[in-house]
Order: sequence, then C-alpha cells, then structure tokens
Amino acid sequence: MATVSPLRKKLIVYFIGFTAALAGLLFGLDVGVISGALPFLKTDFKLSIGAEGAVVSALLWGAVVER
Repeated sequence: MATVSPLRKKLIVYFIGFTAALAGLLFGLDVGVISGALPFLKTDFKLSIGAEGAVVSALLWGAVVER
C-alpha cells in the first residue's frame, strides 16, 4: 500500500470538510426555499397536512438524489 504525504492528507481533509459544509449550506437553502413557497402551494393546491409533508419531503429527497 502506498503512503500518502502529509500535505495530501491535509488537502483531503480540507476537501471533505468543505464538501460537508457546502452540503449543509445547500440543505439549509432548500429548507428555506420550501418554507417560503409552502403557504402559496398550500392555498393554490389546497393541500392537507399530510400532503404538505409529502411535498416537503419530496423536495428534500430530490435534493439528496441530485447531489
């Protein structure tokens, strides 16, 4: 097994940390967008509580699949 230089290890750790931070940021953005749109979706499509939950979860699962 080949050894990895300390600089390369450091870059890998920074890359993983940056990716995790970016994923959290984008997840928060998705939640913020759906929370602003949900009242309009609720009135336009006359959604029940269960349907609202389905819309929110579909958006979040779509964000997971996309990334």
